[in-house]
Amino acid sequence: MRSNEMDQAVIVQSTDLDSLVSEVSSEVCRMLAEKWSVRTIESAVDRPEMADLLGVSVPTLDRLVRDGVIPSMLVASRRKFLPQVVYAALSVLRMETDENE
Repeated sequence: MRSNEMDQAVIVQSTDLDSLVSEVSSEVCRMLAEKWSVRTIESAVDRPEMADLLGVSVPTLDRLVRDGVIPSMLVASRRKFLPQVVYAALSVLRMETDENE
């Protein structure tokens, strides 16, 4: 095992898997946020539309946002969602849940 691989193995072994997954997903969301363009923001949907796309109520959507499950952004004091980013976040959550079962 090369030194770099050994260092990475030690880091992964000494890090709680849930924390690692959470940190990686947060970093991915942060990187995506940096890449959002005006055109992308214009394609963002509001709370009722995102709730409808997910098949949940608006209060459930609000709870998921408050709990940090679903990423969102404020545009002119209105909460907006990029469906592709929300779906990616839910996919990560699904993988975490599957691994814990």
